[in-house]
Amino acid sequence: MENRTNIKVCMFVQLDKAAVQDAYASYIANIVLNSSLALPTIIFNFIVLGAIWKTTSLHTPSNMLIFSLALSDFLIGAITEPFYVAYKASEINDKFDEYCEIGIQVVALFFIYFLAAVSFATLTVMSIDRYLAIHLGMRYRLVVTPSRVAKTLVLLWLFGILLSSLQLFLAPKMFSRVASLLMALFLAIMCFAYIKAFRALKQHQSQMASNASQSYMSKIRIEKFRRTLYAVLYILGLILLCYVPHFCVFIAISATGLNSATRAAKNLANPFVLANSCLNPPLYWWKIKEIRRACRNVFCKTFSGRDNYSTTSDNGVFGNNKMATQSSSGGALELSLVAEPKVYADKKL
Repeated sequence: MENRTNIKVCMFVQLDKAAVQDAYASYIANIVLNSSLALPTIIFNFIVLGAIWKTTSLHTPSNMLIFSLALSDFLIGAITEPFYVAYKASEINDKFDEYCEIGIQVVALFFIYFLAAVSFATLTVMSIDRYLAIHLGMRYRLVVTPSRVAKTLVLLWLFGILLSSLQLFLAPKMFSRVASLLMALFLAIMCFAYIKAFRALKQHQSQMASNASQSYMSKIRIEKFRRTLYAVLYILGLILLCYVPHFCVFIAISATGLNSATRAAKNLANPFVLANSCLNPPLYWWKIKEIRRACRNVFCKTFSGRDNYSTTSDNGVFGNNKMATQSSSGGALELSLVAEPKVYADKKL
């Protein structure tokens, strides 16, 4: 701990008392918004996690990515937001030294960048996954396996830890430069993957239009890919809406450093990043009907003790890779919106 006039330091966390007074209103807004987001974020993502965990038909590589995203979002609500609110409250209530002794500020800033990095990296991998699903076709299941996705997710979480740990070694200005460069790189990868995916989808649709003998199941598979592509594109649009303000703040801090203006901007942009974790689950429910059904079933089973619709038996592990569930309206095979393609050569609708 150091005390230098108006500057206080707690490991990699700096407090400028004069800047806090200048940006006081932004601190109040930050505390109010983040406090109101924490509980819905926890509840919404807990439902999604339980639905994917308990529904065997959702145990696919693509849904493992959604599970990872929901887990990082759940931890943001359970850990990051409470600690971040306490951290901001310590700055305006002159409790910085006391909170530093128990590590509130360090935990808050470590977890906010750790979990935000995991979420952003997971969205990047999801965009690549959708491109591979359309580009590889029937070879997708041979290339994108649950074990490979699991290893990728481990690397993503390690990447988040590594990025957040850079705060220990880099000044705020330099850390903002590194974070903004990585965000720009991930955004470029996402945009490239979606452009390629839409081009591949358009090519498949053109081939089907020119081939009258194309199987009905193949046409359904392409239509499902189109729907899941748009579903994940909605998620991408939401994360852009929530992360772009913080990205602009990173650029400002990397250019001018932390001052009253950039602190105020950061306080106002931060709730947008954390709001993304609260808004993702409703987006899953709206755009991905299999997850919506599974969440409704888990909810009904929890509060009424009965299933809302029949589903496959629960395994509780990502070991089973069944991709088809029996439709409740008449027995037709229905592919999951986020499931990988599978050959149904012997199946008849």
